[in-house]
Amino acid sequence: MSIQNLLDKIKHRDFTVAVVGLGYVGLPLLEAFHGAGFPTVGVDVDGVRVGSLRETHTHLKKIHGYSALTGADAVVVCVTTPLDRMGAPDLSHVKS
Repeated sequence: MSIQNLLDKIKHRDFTVAVVGLGYVGLPLLEAFHGAGFPTVGVDVDGVRVGSLRETHTHLKKIHGYSALTGADAVVVCVTTPLDRMGAPDLSHVKS
């Protein structure tokens, strides 16, 4: 895709944004894109969280599984990255 095509998709709100990790960072980010008129896809490994979101605890209409990421133009990963005792990020959630 050319830069101009990408910019046109963004301008016309035909740019699908997917967010993986619907916690305190990911969900507000996804809601912001959704509220700005972009098609959105939300994914989370926590079945309880996904069920809660599907039961109207958010205005988002679609919370999908990972297969839905194939149609996204951009994927943002927002997962927990706590620091260990030495101050280094624990990337186990990112890797999984």
